[in-house]
Amino acid sequence: MQRDELIDALRGFALFGILAVNIQCFVGGLNAPSLGVLDAQSSVADHVTVFLTALLLEFKFYPIFSFCFGYGFAVQTRRWMAHGDAAGPRFLRRMNAMLLLGILHGTLLWFGDILTRYAATGYLLKRYAGAGPKSLLKAVRLWLAVAIVIQAFLTLSIIAGSGSEEPAGLNETAQQTSRSAASALQAYAQGNYLDATIQRVSDYVTVSLYFVVLVPQFMVLFLLGALAAQLGLLRRPARHRLFWRKLFGYGLVLGLPLNALYAWLQWQASQHPWAPSAHPMLAMITGELAPILSIVFVAAFALHGHTRAGKNVVRLLAPAGRVALTMYISESLLMALWLNGFGFGAGIGARPAELLLGAAGIYAMLIAASHAMHRYRVAGPLEVLWRRYTYASGTAVTSRPSQSG
Repeated sequence: MQRDELIDALRGFALFGILAVNIQCFVGGLNAPSLGVLDAQSSVADHVTVFLTALLLEFKFYPIFSFCFGYGFAVQTRRWMAHGDAAGPRFLRRMNAMLLLGILHGTLLWFGDILTRYAATGYLLKRYAGAGPKSLLKAVRLWLAVAIVIQAFLTLSIIAGSGSEEPAGLNETAQQTSRSAASALQAYAQGNYLDATIQRVSDYVTVSLYFVVLVPQFMVLFLLGALAAQLGLLRRPARHRLFWRKLFGYGLVLGLPLNALYAWLQWQASQHPWAPSAHPMLAMITGELAPILSIVFVAAFALHGHTRAGKNVVRLLAPAGRVALTMYISESLLMALWLNGFGFGAGIGARPAELLLGAAGIYAMLIAASHAMHRYRVAGPLEVLWRRYTYASGTAVTSRPSQSG
């Protein structure tokens, strides 16, 4: 199995998890519960959807997507350097294009855009172009230490803040959040495109400002992907089978109980969406550690991607991963047309189970579209534009651009 096919399958797999989580808060805005509201009209399927989404999906797939981005960075820059190109300036052009696309995506379609975050962090990642395993491992340790310090500071600040507020203040905060969420719901699900855009820009700016404290986390994920590429952990996974088996076991033993606790807390929070969390510290810690389960998914692909069943899964998902940029933007476009008021307006009253089924339907359509593009050798339109801009100046390399980038 070729390296690119496995990493593309992982990327294609991550596209579903990202879609399934994003769709739950697509119409509610930034202040709405991330997994929806459970009330007296909610069905058993809604309750199960919220719990399983928190257990298996939320915070599990952006790390995989980020890991794949770092992997592609290492492959792409190594290939450029092998052909005598300056990897730094070329990668910088890629990040400039991604930043522009991310800003457009975040303000025009989906406030939770991840491309802006990738581009902003990519400017820091550029300095590690061509770095060897030892340098990358050293950088992982450095950025991980920074991430831990920042998160510890935020956790202590939140705990101190929640403990110092009077109950009346907490009630007022909850009421204000409820009003903000109701206003956003009206703008997204019932308003016209201008109404939705005004709300979206506000949410996008808030999300982008908060992202500053998450930069170290993304750097760790990018660097781990680059390190995996340098060590050939996914290029020849059979050679590293013991490593992947240990990683799978540790990830399962640590990640499953933590995520079960996190899912229970999220399920409780969805039933009392505007009330202050009864366990703020526990909710924050389990949320921060929830991505541990991502390791299990990556290890499963590495361990079973070469089996008969695994190859079928890889063949199913890889075409979407090769055009992940086009697929990602298409997800947002289809969600907006289905759920927002300027489209079909189905977001009003949509239940968690219905949204998850809708996400599965959108994903199935995009998988079919990616296979049709692959069959007829049609490249993703956004990938084509991105590639042309990347190679717009200087001499392009003679080999075909890697699909891992």
